[in-house]
Amino acid sequence: MTCTAVSTRPGGLQGKCLVQNIERSSGGFTLHTSRGIVRAGVVLLATNGYTTRSLGRLSHHVLPVPSFLVATRELDENIVLDLIPGRRMIVETRQRHCYYRASPDGKRIIFGGRAALFKPSDAFYERQLRTLMGGIFPKLRGVELTHRWWGKTGFTFATLPHVGKLEGIWHAMGYCGNGNSMAPWLGYKVALQILDDPEGDTAFAQIPLPTRWYYNGHPWFMPLADLRFRLHDFVANLAR
Repeated sequence: MTCTAVSTRPGGLQGKCLVQNIERSSGGFTLHTSRGIVRAGVVLLATNGYTTRSLGRLSHHVLPVPSFLVATRELDENIVLDLIPGRRMIVETRQRHCYYRASPDGKRIIFGGRAALFKPSDAFYERQLRTLMGGIFPKLRGVELTHRWWGKTGFTFATLPHVGKLEGIWHAMGYCGNGNSMAPWLGYKVALQILDDPEGDTAFAQIPLPTRWYYNGHPWFMPLADLRFRLHDFVANLAR
């Protein structure tokens, strides 16, 4: 994760700065970073799936779940429209669901999914996504994939986002795969809460933010959950 420090002085915005530890100090917090020490009266964590144990107990409440994506080579636009009429964004309801859309220029299919609940090799997750994509779109079987990438989403045990304060540190995270739409809005809400503005009130500050006794910020059980989802999908496919 990165640290962004803001001050009233010119040049007060600092990026590309890894936060290694957060400590309480007189009048606020001391942040130990890869570029030195930052002192702040208020700290907001917006690290979502990148919330590590070094950042405190919030890591016990958010699970890092990887998301993997690939993009096809440029296709004939009529093929793209035939596969996804109206260029809509689509999400499945399967346990290990996939999500896909046409690229903004309408020339590629961008396909994503939880190819694994841990970080496998690039070749493994590309192969998994290629198989899933070919099952949904037979026309795309064997099509060249020109791009692949991955990142961590953040899930809560309540499967809902949360904003608020824990142990004096503000947070907005746990978007459960809906961060593109929810993060800007909830970031705005938590900023208003920090300013003590009543317009910052939101139901996402009122819902619980639970954890589990077996989770301390290290998701050791994710490979086991991966096997469970694979078995569920296998049985569901046999029932069709």
